[in-house]
Amino acid sequence: MRRDHATAVLAAMLFATGPALAEDAVPPLPSATPVSPAAPPATMPLAAPSAPARETPTPRRPPTDRFAWSLEAGYAYQNMYSTPSNGVDLLAVIGASFPRGHVRVGGVIGATFSTTTSGVHTSTTSLGALAEWYLGPVRLGCGARFGTLDVVRATDGSVFVNLTAGIFARASMDLFAFDKEGSGALFVVAKAGLDTVPTFTSDTSVATGLYSMGGAVGARF
Repeated sequence: MRRDHATAVLAAMLFATGPALAEDAVPPLPSATPVSPAAPPATMPLAAPSAPARETPTPRRPPTDRFAWSLEAGYAYQNMYSTPSNGVDLLAVIGASFPRGHVRVGGVIGATFSTTTSGVHTSTTSLGALAEWYLGPVRLGCGARFGTLDVVRATDGSVFVNLTAGIFARASMDLFAFDKEGSGALFVVAKAGLDTVPTFTSDTSVATGLYSMGGAVGARF
């Protein structure tokens, strides 16, 4: 009877501890809740390529007033007393150029050496003032001058000197510029003038006209 009693006690103990042992032995089942996949790492948005920096254009310096001079040499035709003469004309202009006003002003000094159709040698010298307006390669100018007319007498070779005073006009075209502004250039020029030559006699004086025209090649610096 004691054996049966011990067996019953052991069975009761096993019944009481069984669920606890089962809970300890069996691991918990994984949750049925689906696990979302890991999100990809956040990336920084790519910046739009920046436009290349524009170079600020350097403002052009306004043209400045400058010293300007030129030299010319060419053909000259003169006529006085209906007697024509042909020769060489030389001229120098010394002055200043004002680009903002498109004007050049200065002094002129010139000389002409010619021979009449009858073989009489003459020469003229002049000193005067010039005002010249220009736009691009074209220049128009005018001025006044005074000077001398020298005539070599055919009889004895002596020189007869007369004073002159007159006006002149000119037009030129640049052929080749030495700089971007066109201040210096190689040019051609056409010109004409009218001078008065007083002739003195024993009882009166007469003003005779000396007409001149010609063309030349020059360089302006």
